[in-house]
Amino acid sequence: MNGRKLLLATAIAGTALIAGACSIDVERNPDGSFQATGTLTEASLAAEMERDARNESVELDFAAGGVIVAAVERRDDLGAQVNTVEFTAQVGAVGGDLTVQVTEATFDGFPIPQRWLEQWNEELARGLRQAANEHPDATLETISVVGDSMVFEWRLETDESRDD
Repeated sequence: MNGRKLLLATAIAGTALIAGACSIDVERNPDGSFQATGTLTEASLAAEMERDARNESVELDFAAGGVIVAAVERRDDLGAQVNTVEFTAQVGAVGGDLTVQVTEATFDGFPIPQRWLEQWNEELARGLRQAANEHPDATLETISVVGDSMVFEWRLETDESRDD
């Protein structure tokens, strides 16, 4: 099995929370900072993940604190070899940053070894830390699941809000 494919799928899930799959509303706070609310639907995240030509189909289910992903992927251009990947990723806000951790995964119905999950989680954490460092004025305050949507609340500092 190519472990990079599962990592890629998980990384896409994590970064899509910040990227195009999210709709974002922004309001200015009285102190000059901004409150940004991002809403990510199961359908928009699945569509974002299906943009990868190798993914034949992606099904998602947001659960309290996480996302359950089932993907069917082609391993060759003809689609003759097809594999299924399923994983559960817990999503959270720790210290103002987004966290994503794969808690269980299977490939064609076989459990993926814990040591691989630990390695992928380390790589995910490193990538998310790098993304957070690119936006030091943004603090992720809360994440909640509402129906088929995940809602993210960020506080964005400005020069004005830091002067208060």
